[in-house]
Formats: sequence, structure tokens, C-alpha cells
Amino acid sequence: GETGHMVSWDHKSVPGTRHSMRHTFATVGVEAGVPEEVMGRLLNHASKTITGQRYVKPKLDFLRSAMAMVVEELLKRLEVATG
Repeated sequence: GETGHMVSWDHKSVPGTRHSMRHTFATVGVEAGVPEEVMGRLLNHASKTITGQRYVKPKLDFLRSAMAMVVEELLKRLEVATG
């Protein structure tokens, strides 16, 4: 939808559930070097630390570069898996 949130899940050609895909996204992101706090922001999690709740407000461009890191890593892994 316009909010950027997924409103329905009807992509039958994509295996897995939203939850399993979020786990994969988070794991690949952290393994690619994206800090956990930033991954949490990309997953729309509330910060678990006082610093994160009150002081850390990453700019959208910073989040975009983190997202690009995750996408690049996912593409590498897909290329290896599909040969």
C-alpha cells in the first residue's frame, strides 16, 4: 500500500512465509555487515535500547544504503545457488 507496508500475501510463486522471509532478510543483512540496530529499523522494529529509542534516528539515505547492502548480498547468494 501507500504506507510501504505489505497489505496482502498472494505471491504463490514465492516460497516461504512473510515471517521466514523476514528472518532470512535479517540474517543476511547482519552477515553482510549491517548493524543489528539498523536491521531492526529496516524491519520496522521498535528499538530495544534507550540510545536507540531516544537518540538514534538514522536518515533515510543511510537506511537505503543498508538496504542496498542486503539486496546485493541476497543477489550474490541467489547467483551462487542457481549457478
